[in-house]
Amino acid sequence: MKRVTITTVAKELGLSVCTVNKAMYGKPRISEATRQRVLEAAERLGYRPNRLARALSRNPFSVGVVYPDAWPSHYGLLVQGVHRGFDDLRDHHVTAVYEPCPSFDDGRVFAREVNAALRRSPSGLILAFGYARPDDYRRIAATVADEKVPCVLLGGDVPGMPRLSVVWHDTRRCGAMAAEVLSWLAPGEPVALLVGRLGSPDHDNKIEGFRAEAARAGLPVAAVVETFDDPDAGVPATQRLLAEHPEVKGIYVSSENGAGTGRFLRDCGLVGKVKVVATGIAPEIRAFVSTGVFQCSVYQNQHLQGRRAVQALYAYLESGMQPEPEILVPPVLMQRANLDLFADLVGA
Repeated sequence: MKRVTITTVAKELGLSVCTVNKAMYGKPRISEATRQRVLEAAERLGYRPNRLARALSRNPFSVGVVYPDAWPSHYGLLVQGVHRGFDDLRDHHVTAVYEPCPSFDDGRVFAREVNAALRRSPSGLILAFGYARPDDYRRIAATVADEKVPCVLLGGDVPGMPRLSVVWHDTRRCGAMAAEVLSWLAPGEPVALLVGRLGSPDHDNKIEGFRAEAARAGLPVAAVVETFDDPDAGVPATQRLLAEHPEVKGIYVSSENGAGTGRFLRDCGLVGKVKVVATGIAPEIRAFVSTGVFQCSVYQNQHLQGRRAVQALYAYLESGMQPEPEILVPPVLMQRANLDLFADLVGA
């Protein structure tokens, strides 16, 4: 059987190959009626686009990836997902240039790395932010807007930052899942949250999701305590929480630094007396789940976040396909029964 090509479709409709190509790939200045005619004809004739040939025939894309070189159990997993996403595109003339930022919470340093990426004239950007002052966020936003480079935010939202999309974990679902688990483990008992930083979209959304599910399940929320994403703050924060609220029987640690909470409960003989839903799959978190110090941990699926960010940006660059403004990746519960599934992940 003779192979159906884009030329076959064009001849069938009496249109130019250029017009058919534009209709096929969502290009502008093509009426919806023409686009529909082309798509219906392509389906009827059995046309299948040769995406590899199309990729090889066009100019290459380059993508700058800027991220904090910190928190392997979070940013390391995000970047590994990005690597995997670009590996999926290895035959499509797409290259990535990585700009690791040596600071997690200095917006000026992050801005410097963004500027370094922009000097390479990338086709697009993937930005995974740490913490920064509002003024630093505004300066970075102005720079990205001035350069008019398509940008996807990864792993967290920054309100006001120019972007095609933000790809991150479903934060409200994370909080709701944690509250539901605690309602099984400590039904009707007071619970509390240890969060990174109040005022960040990540943790504020988790608190919102947690409170909503806790209210539905009849769990009183006794306290919300900040740890400022400081690994050394876990022990004193847990100690202070339980000293001020000895009635608490369940804790949700919403950031990746829950190891301090586990150490405190273990050293004080409180294992099993206070139930814990942690966050992440770092080695010490996995060990605490394995030994029953933590009942489970919420894996925020950073690998999939990274791949989805690459897919969204590439689809836009390749065909002009506008991604959803927010792409939410569902979290997964890590429990003793499925620990082996996380053994090969970075940070595990």
